Amino acid sequence: MRYLLLFLLVTMPLYAKTFTVQGPSQHMAGDLENPLMQPRWSPNGNVIAMTGDHYTGIQLYQLQDQNVITLTSDRAAGFGLSWSPDGETIVSRVARFENKRRLNAIKLYRINQKNDRILLDYTPATPGLPAWTADGSAVLALVNDEVELFAVSDIPTVQRIAPESPIPLVNGDEMIIVRGSDSGDRIVKTRTRSRILNAVLSPDGKKIAYEVYGGSMHVMNIDGSGDVDLGPGFRPRWHPDSKHLVYMITRDDGHRITESDLYTIRIDGQDKTRLQFSENRLEMNPDWSPDGHWIAYDVSELGAVYRVEVQGNEEVNQ
Repeated sequence: MRYLLLFLLVTMPLYAKTFTVQGPSQHMAGDLENPLMQPRWSPNGNVIAMTGDHYTGIQLYQLQDQNVITLTSDRAAGFGLSWSPDGETIVSRVARFENKRRLNAIKLYRINQKNDRILLDYTPATPGLPAWTADGSAVLALVNDEVELFAVSDIPTVQRIAPESPIPLVNGDEMIIVRGSDSGDRIVKTRTRSRILNAVLSPDGKKIAYEVYGGSMHVMNIDGSGDVDLGPGFRPRWHPDSKHLVYMITRDDGHRITESDLYTIRIDGQDKTRLQFSENRLEMNPDWSPDGHWIAYDVSELGAVYRVEVQGNEEVNQ
């Protein structure tokens, strides 16, 4: 039996999947007078959230009618905003200044009701970026190095797929992974050599993609094992299949970004592909649509957010 399995593995065709752009990019919102950036697709695929200069405010682009509405003008609201699993609510860390001192809070914004709610009141401390539990009933955040849970609703907005839903929270050079909706009795702490940035959980909840400050992009299992160095890359975002990422590779002259292109890659480091756009634009901050057919991104020098259709192409390598 062992030899039969080995024979099958050797003779089995290997499938490579790459992504190609289908047609021209479509401008959605933003210009030099009213710049927008960092699009984030809602889980239900109906809305794309984006933010302004210095992450001020949150704007919502409605896919159905192609209108843009202002959700909030709060400072820093666009940095690390997080959609609820049902796509009806956004949670974010926001800021305000009093006597030149920055205060931070965690706020909840309900899309359809057009109101907000403070989960953590303004404080001189800097809480970690908030994250949702998988059922949408609560929000977790690191506050003074402790994991705190903020109840949002007694009624889950979506049904849990697994009994335990891992949630990555980043604190300096430490990644804290909280299991389920409890606030800390099962925590995995993963230390790295440098600061961790932009940690994102895969749709199936099994892996985390992240950056190491001054280093490269990585993917690892939710328990911290199986770390794979994917090479240079920034702002990874998951394809719905949990097997591919879209991200950006930038170059700078020490003062400003001079080049930026979007790439896709398989999580084992294979099938790295540059998405072919124009040659002289800074395409940045990509995000995959929930169905995997579109990628939203921004062009920094135009202050605009675009989307482009992509197609996955499978090839058999004998």
